[in-house]
Amino acid sequence: MHIQFTDEASKLLDGLMADSGRSVLRLEYDTDDCGCGVNGVPLMRLDEKTDSTDMHVESDRYTVVMNGEQSLFFRKNMAVEVFKGAFRLKSDEGILNPVISVKQVKEKAEVL
Repeated sequence: MHIQFTDEASKLLDGLMADSGRSVLRLEYDTDDCGCGVNGVPLMRLDEKTDSTDMHVESDRYTVVMNGEQSLFFRKNMAVEVFKGAFRLKSDEGILNPVISVKQVKEKAEVL
């Protein structure tokens, strides 16, 4: 699995990391208030550290991890861009999440 970031997304993310003191980007499949475990939305959140059970996602800029059990909700090749002040997670197959707010990225990651 690989994820790349546009220059604009990197600039915004670098600022968030500097402000929060957290340098790990965690991909999550958030199912809170979505009904059941397969209904959810892919998110990105900042974290302080990786966990021994994390699956590492290739990135040329950041340490990116995820819960391996959630990998089926993501794609082999993904990209992050900025659209109207928010992050957008997409793949060759389409948009995975059109709006990931700065607030969502700054929220504490939950290691499952």
